[in-house]
Amino acid sequence: TETIDITASVEGEGDGWDGVLIFSITPLDLSGFGDKNFQWIYNNQFYSLEWELEYSTYLEYKQLDHSVNGDDDYARFSTPQAAYITELSLALSDMSVDSGYSSDLSRAEFILSFVASIPYQYDYEGTGYTEYPKYPIEMLWENAGDCEDATALYISIMESLDFDVILVLLDIKTSDGEDDEWGGHAVPAIHIPNYSGEGYQWTTGEKANIPFYIAEATGYDGIGNKWWDEEQNVQMYDIE
Repeated sequence: TETIDITASVEGEGDGWDGVLIFSITPLDLSGFGDKNFQWIYNNQFYSLEWELEYSTYLEYKQLDHSVNGDDDYARFSTPQAAYITELSLALSDMSVDSGYSSDLSRAEFILSFVASIPYQYDYEGTGYTEYPKYPIEMLWENAGDCEDATALYISIMESLDFDVILVLLDIKTSDGEDDEWGGHAVPAIHIPNYSGEGYQWTTGEKANIPFYIAEATGYDGIGNKWWDEEQNVQMYDIE
């Protein structure tokens, strides 16, 4: 890769001001930046997935509007129909089945452990914004995200595999003395037939009375478990 040095001078222009601007341009090959290696643990076993993401697809989503004017805006960041999600979903599902996890529950938990292994990062640390929801490819490309980012990624993957998953937004707090103030949280909840655990009940339409179980996507603890003690202002959004 060749670096090009450029010098621009206004010396001798006759206006009483002299100056020189010197800068360099180094071409950057982005073709290999999309080669990702994801590593995670499930059931005490180590897994690794080498995966290629297209920079053009990342840039396409990066340039979209990321503003949030209301809670229902978070639903648009789940993209189960995107081609890159479809391909990744099938690869993870095949890996799960090949590893002996072929039931709905075990596939859902295998993939949840993959998503939860991506490092947690507050919005302002990674983007400089106090609130910046990411599309799934952004979290994959940047290998970082917070609760709404991990939620959008998990919902996208599982919906692509024909699981029924909803977005849940709520306020939570714990009573352990470390975090006893209310804070906003996003979490996916997934329907697993003949299962039980912590979750929410859809109340209207064709999905009335269907249970959806918590699938905390920022730290793997299995499906149907929650780490907070109290919750309020629960809102559920169907993702198709």
